[in-house]
Amino acid sequence: LGHAYFLLHLNRISLGEKDDDHARLALPMLEEAGDLVLQSNLVNNLGIEAYYAGRWDESSELYRRSGELSRRVGDVVNVARAENNEGEILSDQGKLEQAEALFQEAQRVWRAARYPVGTALATSNLGRVAARASRFDEALELLAEAAAAFEALGSEALRREALARRAECLVLGGRFQEALDIAPTVLEAVEENPLLGPFLERLNGYALVQARRADEAGPRFERSLELARELDADYEVALTLEALGRTRLGDPDTAAASEAIFMRLGVVSTPRVPLP
Repeated sequence: LGHAYFLLHLNRISLGEKDDDHARLALPMLEEAGDLVLQSNLVNNLGIEAYYAGRWDESSELYRRSGELSRRVGDVVNVARAENNEGEILSDQGKLEQAEALFQEAQRVWRAARYPVGTALATSNLGRVAARASRFDEALELLAEAAAAFEALGSEALRREALARRAECLVLGGRFQEALDIAPTVLEAVEENPLLGPFLERLNGYALVQARRADEAGPRFERSLELARELDADYEVALTLEALGRTRLGDPDTAAASEAIFMRLGVVSTPRVPLP
């Protein structure tokens, strides 16, 4: 019965729906049954939900708990999954050295375990960390490697996400025209990952400001903010408010509003986009 509730929970979140009820029913049953593998998977999924809901302290704790459950049964692949997921939070918080160490360890384990999708995920995350640390050439190389690996695996959505991160790297490096050229090729990924919507709209806005087309950038930032609020994606909301403040296309209050969200999420720094 616990397994059935776990699958119902997995199905609902895969459809992009919120679902606490089935998870709350499943977890005590799986604990009573002593099924550590399903417990780890369920706790990891709860961590993902907490991450997207902006409860990052809770999410980190759930990831660590998931990793410990996997460690108890010798499941090194999912121990690495937990480390990779925790690294994503640290990366978003601007704690890049800590994040990079976790991604490197996850990549090492997944390569040794011959788990190619995990290796590609860690490579993509390492590319994003390098971009956020202004190591642009390294970042582009890693993201190209990840995109090629996802393509070989037949994962078009993850390939497009890696391409979107490549566009982000180009914007951070001030190469706005190349970023604008990439953007249309990844828009279809938004259908499978709605969170890419506010991300891509914001990237387009920044690239247009860099191209001195601020009149076109404003609506892209506004659309990014609208999509992020519809998704209750606080981190994306804060990044777009920050973008409006940095480009002086928003209200005077936007900087303070973004800072309040960043403080709650534990964000210590965000990548600086070069502006004209």
